[in-house]
This record gives sequence, structure tokens and C-alpha cells, in this order.
Amino acid sequence: MKDTRYSINQEFAGYFGPRYVARFCGVWLGAFETLEQAETEAKAHNLRRFDPSGTPQQDVIDDICNELVGEDERIAAFELNEEA
Repeated sequence: MKDTRYSINQEFAGYFGPRYVARFCGVWLGAFETLEQAETEAKAHNLRRFDPSGTPQQDVIDDICNELVGEDERIAAFELNEEA
């Protein structure tokens, strides 16, 4: 059964053109270029709600990321974030 507390709608959110905005109980989770990115954030948010540490387990995050991008792209994105 779908959790109706999550919503994803296209909205104008300060970017050129509409973005996919993810919300939980009306609270902003983020604005994304693609529907898949918004769905991923909603899934990750849901996992964080149930994990006492507040962080989803890394293997679950990896599975979600691998659904959206190839392994090489995910590694490149991770390495880019490490340099910051």
C-alpha cells in the first residue's frame, strides 16, 4: 500500500521551469530535475524515519542509487563529494 503522506508534484521552485518537489506531510524534502530523483529522496527519507541512527543502511542506499545510475556514475559522484 502506498504511503499517502508522501507527495511528488511538479512545482515552480525558483528554478528555470518546474521541478519535481517531494514532500512528507506537506514538509519540503527537496526539488529535483527528474521524477526518479524525487522518488529516491522519498524512499531515503522513509528509511531514515525508521533507522534509529537517522541514516539509512549503506547497502539500501547503494541499491536505490544503482537503480537510477550506473556504478561508474555513482562512484564518480561520490568521489566528487569527497573532494568538497
